[in-house]
Amino acid sequence: MFNEVKSKFVYAKDVRQILEYVSTGNVDAGFVYKTDAATSNDVQVASTIPDLNHKPIVYYAAVLNSTKYPDEAKEFMNYLLSKQSQEILSEYGFLPPEKIK
Repeated sequence: MFNEVKSKFVYAKDVRQILEYVSTGNVDAGFVYKTDAATSNDVQVASTIPDLNHKPIVYYAAVLNSTKYPDEAKEFMNYLLSKQSQEILSEYGFLPPEKIK
């Protein structure tokens, strides 16, 4: 099936541009992250790729030792891990963070 539709692919610089193409009707469909699709009222999720068909999509956050603003950076990280922040992120399809050892 891939070979049947490959010639119809329109490539973009990133997922946000693909989302824009779909939301403006410039393309009929696009592959985007579910969390990006959730930011638009102009698109509808038609299908999702099962988790077993791809590696987990992970976003990392860290405070650099070389930061000029260590207190502010730590405060921001604490906010990201807070219940309030996690509730907001959950609304957009993000799962709670896992601590890396």
